[in-house]
Amino acid sequence: MLVYKKMEKHKPLWTSYFIAKSLNLELKFSKNNTFSSLNTNSRLTKPNSLFIAIKGEKFDGHDFITQAIANGASGILCSQDYMNIHQTSIQAQLFPVQNTLMAFRLLAKTWRKQFSIPIIAIGGSVGKTTTKELVASMLHGKYKNILKTQGSQNGFIGIPMTLVELNSSHEIAIIEIGIDEIGAMKNHLETVAPTHGLITTIGPEHIERLLNIKTVAQEECLLLKEIFNRGGQIAVNQDDQWILKTLKPVFKKNISSKNIIYFSFNKKNHSTLTGKYFFNKNKIKISAPNKKQFTFNLPLMGTHNAHNFLGAFALLRFFDLSQKQIKLGLKTFLPPEGRSQITKLNRNIVILDYYNANPDSMKAALELLSNTTKKESFACLGDMLELGSKELIYHQNLSTWIKKFKINNIFLYGKLMKALLQKLKQIKYKGMYEHFSSQEALTNKLLSTIRADSIILIKGSHGMKMENIWYEIKRRLKNK
Repeated sequence: MLVYKKMEKHKPLWTSYFIAKSLNLELKFSKNNTFSSLNTNSRLTKPNSLFIAIKGEKFDGHDFITQAIANGASGILCSQDYMNIHQTSIQAQLFPVQNTLMAFRLLAKTWRKQFSIPIIAIGGSVGKTTTKELVASMLHGKYKNILKTQGSQNGFIGIPMTLVELNSSHEIAIIEIGIDEIGAMKNHLETVAPTHGLITTIGPEHIERLLNIKTVAQEECLLLKEIFNRGGQIAVNQDDQWILKTLKPVFKKNISSKNIIYFSFNKKNHSTLTGKYFFNKNKIKISAPNKKQFTFNLPLMGTHNAHNFLGAFALLRFFDLSQKQIKLGLKTFLPPEGRSQITKLNRNIVILDYYNANPDSMKAALELLSNTTKKESFACLGDMLELGSKELIYHQNLSTWIKKFKINNIFLYGKLMKALLQKLKQIKYKGMYEHFSSQEALTNKLLSTIRADSIILIKGSHGMKMENIWYEIKRRLKNK
């Protein structure tokens, strides 16, 4: 078991000297300022904070330096070019670098090294945010001060933004890691240096830059490999063949049951934590290798969410949480917005799953729609984005699940969903299906078609903004 030393008596501080040393800047300051916090958003800048001017695709933080200073920033991390032009007019300590994003990540990496606490990393193609929230809520049954990724801030800016919030009061941290290109996971792991890890599942994600599922698996599984090789502790999903195939060479000669917990819905052996989901009762029964049994009421519905719960439970076996502590912690769970949220509107049930979409999450959502009720079902589906050269095939293949789960009504939006429309025509699907050129037209047809006690799924990639359909039907149905 990993041993964590207590934080030294001194509290880590963001000082001018610490920042300059971390970034290898040869700067001389008349005063060693202490900064209250770091921020990349000028509107949220606090008094005596350090503002980091990051240049993105749509905005350049350097354009908001004046606003940040007006809001109280006393330090600015900026580009060397900006300093050369503005150093005499800016009333704040300037830290000039070649690349502010890289400097920000280096600061976060250096800051994180000051803390000897468990750092949990959660990756995977789908279910990361939900699993992260499940892990955090369970831990609240034992730990008071937990740092976690807010929302889905799991990229090159979001990860360091979470890490720089670490302070001496935190007992544990949970960092969600998302990747959309080759090499991203390696860079994130160098910054986070996690002690514990879990990958939810492997599937098609960001194929435009990750090329294929094999590459996705190789990149995602770096999380488990790196943690394991450094003596950390990991939970391994035995139901995912891509994870098992990718990890097999790593574990073949150097496996340690003390550092690995396997979990599965399907495999039962002496070394695996097994789960069984009861949809009608929304309960999960878990059997540990030592034959101890656990039963939990789940805060979210669906087989995929039950599997996320099993993975979270498996990982937390390393933290010696009792069943009572887990149940206590689960009372704090709040479902992430737009992810398998089930809500009632008049006499209708609506599944809000519009935050993102790929083939695996679409399948899970359609299954949830089918299982939730025997009443009339409506699937409002938007395009799945960033799936590369096979994007049309991935959309066509959704017809298999629509047919299997017997969805009554399919309303489609987006140019890629036209491929699914043609496939449904080709297989002569008996349900009602239609493609719409606008969300307004889809919403109008939906509201004119649904009856009391219908169940509606709203699902699509984040860029499709399918939440607008939910906002509109909620507004109009409430006014009836």
